[in-house]
Amino acid sequence: MLLGTRADLGDPYALTSSGGPINIKEADRIAYQAAHDRIDELINEYKRVNGIV
Repeated sequence: MLLGTRADLGDPYALTSSGGPINIKEADRIAYQAAHDRIDELINEYKRVNGIV
């Protein structure tokens, strides 16, 4: 990090200084929630653009 490199979030060892990698169950929960939130955003945008209440 000091030499201008960046942590690769796909690398489980890159996160050890901040408590280590998250487990698969937690990763799935986060991914599911992010997908669900994005789908809700898209539905709301569609409704707004098309005048649906």
